[in-house]
Amino acid sequence: MINLKKGFLFIALAFYTLTLTSQITVNYVEPKKVRYSLGDLINLQVTLKCAPETCLSGMKQSKIFVSGLKIEKQSEWKEIAKATFQKQVQLRVVKGKKNRSKLTILRKVDKESQFHQELFPVE
Repeated sequence: MINLKKGFLFIALAFYTLTLTSQITVNYVEPKKVRYSLGDLINLQVTLKCAPETCLSGMKQSKIFVSGLKIEKQSEWKEIAKATFQKQVQLRVVKGKKNRSKLTILRKVDKESQFHQELFPVE
């Protein structure tokens, strides 16, 4: 019974540690709008914090998907601190299903999976 508790504690601690070290944040260069119109440009700064052993070539497994948006420009990933990467993304609102557009950022590797989604209401 004690080994089961130790095992559970170890798994919980490992999950908590991965959660702290793995995150995706999206910062808006201009303030986020309540609603967007067709043709609006959205400039974002995407920051991805990974496990410490992640290298720049490993960032190729990070993908950006859009729905109702068009990627106008995006920079390459740049390491701004140990295991912290950043890129600039410019999006254009082109259409929206159910009056919204969507940006999805996904990174899936053997040791960790990261997912972040931003929704943009469209009028």
